[in-house]
Amino acid sequence: MNSFRDKLTTSFASQSTKIIAKKLAQATVNTYLGKEVGASLKTYGKFNRQRVLEMAYLCRLAYIAYEQIPITVTKLLTSGQLFPKYKFKTVDFLYNDSSLLTDENYPVCCGYITSTPKEIFVVLRGTRDIKDWLINLLVNTNPQGIHSGFAAYADSIWAQLHKIGIFSDANSHQKKLILVGHSLGGAGVTLLAHKLSCQSFRMSLFEQVEVYTFGCPPVSTAELILDASVYWIRNSADLISHIPKFVSLIGGWHPYISESLCKYQYLLPEYVIHHDYQIYQLDRSAAKNLWNSCTIGGIFSQLQLDNNIDSFEQLIISLIRCFHTEHRLLSYIEKLNYGLIPHVLNSMALSDSANQAEE
Repeated sequence: MNSFRDKLTTSFASQSTKIIAKKLAQATVNTYLGKEVGASLKTYGKFNRQRVLEMAYLCRLAYIAYEQIPITVTKLLTSGQLFPKYKFKTVDFLYNDSSLLTDENYPVCCGYITSTPKEIFVVLRGTRDIKDWLINLLVNTNPQGIHSGFAAYADSIWAQLHKIGIFSDANSHQKKLILVGHSLGGAGVTLLAHKLSCQSFRMSLFEQVEVYTFGCPPVSTAELILDASVYWIRNSADLISHIPKFVSLIGGWHPYISESLCKYQYLLPEYVIHHDYQIYQLDRSAAKNLWNSCTIGGIFSQLQLDNNIDSFEQLIISLIRCFHTEHRLLSYIEKLNYGLIPHVLNSMALSDSANQAEE
């Protein structure tokens, strides 16, 4: 009898996963279409789609620097084959400081710095290494209300930028500083922009600061000072940037995770790439309406019948896998390019395992 009950419950959870995932996705889609948000949602006419796509390409190269060898990225950038109009010069690479988290420290490439005659680019990839996951899991905030793992990560990158000399080099004077990151890298460059905004030399050193992030998670419980043009970009079904509300919607998490994550604020306004490839600006009122309109939370609680934790956990895993697909950088590139994989990616090929594991 127990065996039959287990099979029945497992089957129920499997069917419910599909139904709930579809309903949650539809609720999200309806909101971003404006059906439940109304005038708060509007197409952002000044959004430079080609520029954003090029920034996503640069992020892709950060993954290649990790997966292969950094010199590959140097050749791709400086040869002029990928980005002939940018005329990239030197390339310096950035590394995770694992001594922040473990007794052992071995360098793992997490991004790079490159420059043109008019711009300096700092580019960071997302989670690909166990040390990256350790950073992600340090969800308690520091005294400034910032995710302690992300803060330590940004401090490490900041120190490397100082060592390389972009804050003191005369060649940096009156150039644009462009900060680009995917996922964990997005959190990193957001906090770099915050640190830079608090420095007295910011206005005298850089003509302008721009920040481009793809699928950036929340980084703080308080509003950040950001003296920059910021573009937080998100696929409509990528809920990483709204993980606090996702956690509270589902319930049943470990108290440490639930209490810590639910305090974080969203990064707004954000630019949402819809399933029809249109890009919309989502402001604070639209984000609030998104979660007010999601009434399927009760369905999740009903799935916890007879304390069947295994099937509920499997449901959550299935939902997370669904959202993870939309979180991958390649998904952003495809949607920014109207559903097509750009030919330029043929020169940026990653291994199949890297494509699948890319956060």
